[in-house]
Amino acid sequence: MRARQPVKAQMRNFDLREELKATADRRKQTQERSAIIGRKTTTGGVADIAAQLAEMFPDIPADTVEGAVSQLFRRNADCSRQQLADMSLAALLEMASTGPQAVTSFEPVCTSDCVENETEANRQVRQVVVEEEEEEDLDALLADLFGLPDNEMKVCVKTLCGILSRIVEKPSEPKFRELRKGNARFAAEVGCHPQALALMSYAGFEEDAGAVLIFRGDPNQEPFKRVFEALHDAGEALSPKVAQASRPPVQAGTGGYPTLSRTDARRQHIAALTEMRLKDPRGFQEARKNRGNRGVGGAFARPASPAGAVPGRRAQHFTLNDLEKMRVEEEIAGMPSYADEYRLSHQSAPATSYSTLVARSYDPELIARQALDGTNRYRASKGLPPLRWNDGIARIAREHAEQMASGAAPFSHDGVDQRFRAYPVAYQSAAENLALNNGIADVAGI
Repeated sequence: MRARQPVKAQMRNFDLREELKATADRRKQTQERSAIIGRKTTTGGVADIAAQLAEMFPDIPADTVEGAVSQLFRRNADCSRQQLADMSLAALLEMASTGPQAVTSFEPVCTSDCVENETEANRQVRQVVVEEEEEEDLDALLADLFGLPDNEMKVCVKTLCGILSRIVEKPSEPKFRELRKGNARFAAEVGCHPQALALMSYAGFEEDAGAVLIFRGDPNQEPFKRVFEALHDAGEALSPKVAQASRPPVQAGTGGYPTLSRTDARRQHIAALTEMRLKDPRGFQEARKNRGNRGVGGAFARPASPAGAVPGRRAQHFTLNDLEKMRVEEEIAGMPSYADEYRLSHQSAPATSYSTLVARSYDPELIARQALDGTNRYRASKGLPPLRWNDGIARIAREHAEQMASGAAPFSHDGVDQRFRAYPVAYQSAAENLALNNGIADVAGI
């Protein structure tokens, strides 16, 4: 047998020049497009930023993009245009993650800083979520406090206002930062209410050795400022003169207190709680009890941070969302029938002929009211508040319908801006919808 001779494997030559050239051309085209797109800036307001983002996300409706930008701006009224653009971009990227995207940048084209910018935008979005959760915690605490009897709640709020005001005026004074739980006045006005102790814990007070409450927080931090403003707004609603006298002057600089938008939102929240409480005290307290009271049992623990919160825990407490839900349910329960009201006021006389019955059924205003009633029934099925009839808006719509029916105007939205400007009410947004009937008897049901 012949011994096998080792065969040397032949090396194959691969010519990668064409492939490398094609890759370089693609990168060059991408950089050129990025350079052109990168010249866009964030000058202008919310509408300008939304318009640029709408071009970047063609699969998301333009009004949805503008709504997202507006909502982020309302939550962060102090942010710069660039910060708003970054937050909006991060939010829209998440919304459009399942569909095609046309992503551009508000900054000049860059490479190494892209990851840092994306991380900062994500951090700001997370910060927005954390602030919302903290606001919900405070809403629940305030609702619990407002569930106390009138006389006890007024005294408790007044005392808490005084405690926090003294800390703001002299933050380094030990006697204002330490409170003995055994103090007769404190125990009778505040200490006996777990709801008040929970609110103090949120503001920065901690229990030390079981007998002393020590303020270990910072009066310039958000939790304290939120509680401070909320209690003084509540005090003004309950006893304006006393609360105004106890409110210290707002300090300028970095230690200043919440901005006007946040203060207005908090006052609206206090007003909503007060209105609901005065309108139906028993229902307010029952709703609060049904949702649970986080202070039951006398536990005095600082609320857990949002990162460690148990999912679904916040649903156990009575918050501003619950008040809104109760308001919507009341409006749905009291929802009128605009068509029946019109029949009683304009068609109450007996019909003496068939032609009269037909004429009544095709009364344009009756049809419009029937359409509104049907819309409200659908909204109620979705848990939405009912819409209201407005004679002025109905008159404008009727005139446009008559013009289209007579042929004086085409079946279109031509002139919609003029009709909107003629509305007799102030509005933030308006929309118009048209329907064409072709022999269907139930005109309002189209």
